[in-house]
Formats: sequence, C-alpha cells, structure tokens
Amino acid sequence: MVTFYCNSHLPVDVAERTIAPQEGDTIMKLGMLLRTSAALSGLDMDAVLEAERLGYDSAWAGEAYGSDAVTPIAWVLARTVKIKGGTSIMQMPARTPACAAMTAMSLQALSGGRFLCGLGPSGPQVVEGWHGQPFGKPLKSIMHPNDDLKIYTAAISPAGLRTAGEVADGVLPFIMSPERADLIARPVEEGMGKASKKKTLADFDIAPYVRIRIGDDVAACRDSIRPELAFYIGGMGARDKNFYNDLAMRMGYEAAAREIQDLFLSGKRQEAAAAVPDALIDETCLVGPKSRIKDQLEAWKAIARENKIGTLLLSGITIESARVVAEAVL
Repeated sequence: MVTFYCNSHLPVDVAERTIAPQEGDTIMKLGMLLRTSAALSGLDMDAVLEAERLGYDSAWAGEAYGSDAVTPIAWVLARTVKIKGGTSIMQMPARTPACAAMTAMSLQALSGGRFLCGLGPSGPQVVEGWHGQPFGKPLKSIMHPNDDLKIYTAAISPAGLRTAGEVADGVLPFIMSPERADLIARPVEEGMGKASKKKTLADFDIAPYVRIRIGDDVAACRDSIRPELAFYIGGMGARDKNFYNDLAMRMGYEAAAREIQDLFLSGKRQEAAAAVPDALIDETCLVGPKSRIKDQLEAWKAIARENKIGTLLLSGITIESARVVAEAVL
C-alpha cells in the first residue's frame, strides 16, 4: 500500500525535522539534480534532506531511456517538508497532454504546492527510438494550464528558449556559460515580448544544469565530466540535428564540436571524451578544490544580479559539495 501525506498530515519524523532558517533574500537559489537509473536501486535521500536543511530550493528528477521523472519526485515530496520537487523533464511525447496535466495537478495538491512542472520535447533519438512517436513539431504542444503551477521547459535552441520566455515560468538549459549568458537569456527575453502578460527576467527562472566535482586533482575532476558532455555533444541526435552540438558551436567551440561528433559517431567514444576542451568544462561546470569552486561561483552570482540566472541546479552533487556551495551562496 502506498500512502501520500499532504499539508498537516505529514509523518512525525518529517514534520518535526529542523530546517535551516532563511535570512533575507539570496542572490540566486540552489537546486539539485537527483541521480536515477533504469535499475533505480534507490535515491540518495540523505543528500536531499541535507540540501533541504541547508536551504536548497528544489530537487529535480529527469527521464530519458530508463526511469521516469515523476515517481522519484513523488517519493521526494512525500518525505520532505519544504524543498520543492521538479521534473526535468516530463517528456511530452510519452504522455497525452491530459495525462501530464492530471499528474502535475495531483503532485501539486499532495505536496502542498511544492511541485515544479518541467516539460520538454526530448530529442529525436528518444522520441522516435524509445517512445516510437514521430518527433514532429513539439513546440506546438507546450501550454500553461494553471497559474498556481510553475511550468518549466527544457530548451537550449533559440526557438525553444523563445517559446520558454513566451509561455513558461522558467527554463532548464542542459548547459550554460556565465561568460556567454546572453546565448540563453537573450532569446528568452525575445520570447517574453510575445507573452500575453508583460514579464521580465526578474519574473522568470533560468535554471541551468551545472556539473560539480570536488577534488584536489582538477584534471581528474574534468575527466569525470568529459564522457557525459561528449555523449550529448557528439551522439544525442543525428549529425544534422543535435541541439547540444549546435549550442557548443554557438559558444565558440565549432572545431571541437565537429571533432567530438565525428569521433562519437564513428564509435570512438573515449577519443570523443578526450576531445572535450578543458575551457568548455571550466566555463560550464564547477571543478577542483573547494577554494577554486568558490571562486568559480562568483561568475554565476554576477549574472544572477542581472537576473540571467535564477537557480543553479547542481548535477553530481554530494553532501560535501552541497555544503560547499551553500556556504558560498546562501
């Protein structure tokens, strides 16, 4: 039997948990990405509960080929009292619009208003190869069903970012550089110009995924991130339709993006990972000793003052790294 707890009907051990007080407004909010897999042997709830204690704003679960995004977030929301839970993202081709709306409203009600609804089209490989659906024109499927429910979209292409700015409350870029923040923020602002209600970046949450690895060996920290970036830049899509590769090119890494893709599509995954530039990792991730990571966070805090980022979503987070970032930001 599964029991859902809502509002004042939380279990005693959850309701009595001590949560760190929030003093004033912070420059930017912090969130964490949950690690899930097809096997889904369990979530690291100790890390989630520590993040909640530290004052993190949200925890997010994604889905691609394996586990779904909704079940882990339902689990997290049932065992916490303050931290929000979001889907990053619910794939639109995997559900009818009505099913997605029913799921979102149920989680919103059961969590006392703590659900963040991340929606997105995914990509051609997942949509056609996994779900067996035509990729089509997914931008036409995005809508905002309820003013009380925060809607996020996953987007990195200019068209997707403009759509987010027009119809959503936030966007979840898979990768972002604080040094080139306008690659994300400018299309969002362009989309806001078409919105039915006037809004600015101050009303919108740009929440990029930022990978974090703490360690004294900076090269080893970088190397642990390379395979993931190579997979997306090189292999998540066809040669002529890969949004991640396109973004890497717009960021100024044209030659590297082409090389990574050529190697990956030729079956040379290790070589593709090795071709991911150090500079790209340093621009978009937090790597190295604690002092170096705190220095890197200054660039993110600077663009947060301009509302070009609202929430920093940490990928690969541990209890140690959660504490390091919270000390520097919150």
